[in-house]
Amino acid sequence: MTIVTETAAVGTDRPDADHRSGAPRPRPTWLFSSTSQGVTLIEAIDAAEFHTGTALLASAQAYHVARLVEGRPRVLRPATDGGGAEKDLPLPATGRSAVFEARLFDGMRELRWLHDRDGLGTAVLLGEDEVCGAGLAKSLPALEAIDTIGTRYLLWGRPVTGTATPAGTAGEPGTDGWLVLADARIGLMPVPMGGLEPPDAARAGAGWAREEHVYLHTVEYVATDDTAHVNAAVVEERLSHLALRPRRQVASPRAEQRGTGER
Repeated sequence: MTIVTETAAVGTDRPDADHRSGAPRPRPTWLFSSTSQGVTLIEAIDAAEFHTGTALLASAQAYHVARLVEGRPRVLRPATDGGGAEKDLPLPATGRSAVFEARLFDGMRELRWLHDRDGLGTAVLLGEDEVCGAGLAKSLPALEAIDTIGTRYLLWGRPVTGTATPAGTAGEPGTDGWLVLADARIGLMPVPMGGLEPPDAARAGAGWAREEHVYLHTVEYVATDDTAHVNAAVVEERLSHLALRPRRQVASPRAEQRGTGER
């Protein structure tokens, strides 16, 4: 994912008891999922009832960070005068602007779609709610995770001052508005900030600082294998939400890593 520049672990919910001590372990976290094949992206969104959230949409022509409104993606078209207008994003089945990979998330669920051929692809819905196991055509085996790790990815770019958004004043994202990020490598990248957490919303209303950055928060799921060694590893990751945060060192056993894409 080219919008990402570095990652950092931001928290963990590790078991309190060591498995070698014989002490009781906390209840595991379950990740439920289902899949559909031979469906268009719109069909997958409708089947999963993904009405609101954020969408990462990749095509041969562009990479969009879109906002879902009633199950349809909308993007901000920045204007040269610092303004902009929110517009529907067409989803053609063919051509350079046809989406070949999509990841949608709303904080609780993630919907993935990958194009196969002729505008049809494979969709996977996952989340910790059991309904995700029946949201699409075929249920997949539930994943039992012994641990979850909160991770965040720093998006390319810095907030552009003087950027007008549909729901905020110049340079300030409204709680249902947009924030435009700028970087020499990628140009301008509008990001929907409708999913601001309460502290973010308070800062957005009072004015934000250029030192702040947009992070993509995810949840990693740790599971063990079936061997006698009982090895544990991160086996799945679910996109969660976008957040506006100051760039600072995170208290974590894992140091921040710099790169050019998502792990």
